[in-house]
Amino acid sequence: MKVLLLIAALLTSINQPDAKEIIGTWRVKEVMVTKSSETSENEKAVAYMKSLMLKTTFIIKANHQFGMLSPKNITGLQMPPCVWTYDTNTHILHISEPKDPKSRLAKIMIYKDKSGEMCFSLAETPFILKVYK
Repeated sequence: MKVLLLIAALLTSINQPDAKEIIGTWRVKEVMVTKSSETSENEKAVAYMKSLMLKTTFIIKANHQFGMLSPKNITGLQMPPCVWTYDTNTHILHISEPKDPKSRLAKIMIYKDKSGEMCFSLAETPFILKVYK
């Protein structure tokens, strides 16, 4: 039984990115929404946010600077200069203010899907983004 658990753990970790792989400029190519958030009440809001997210670029620099570029006329998606840390155990990218590393402006779970494509799951939102460099 222990051997099966070890094999399962190794197989799931093989397809996960390390810190070097996440560095770069990432463009969104597809926005997926969790089923529970696609209700008729918020269908228009979700569709609007999906269209905005498709125009968003994430910049993860080797010097731990983080940037998020979105359409200039959308103030809700603009982000001040930030820094990042990456937890290789949980595969979560923590975004914080440069002068306060303990602040948490955002969390992004980063993983590769079954086909090997990079995905960003935005914490506390229903959005999962397929991204490419």
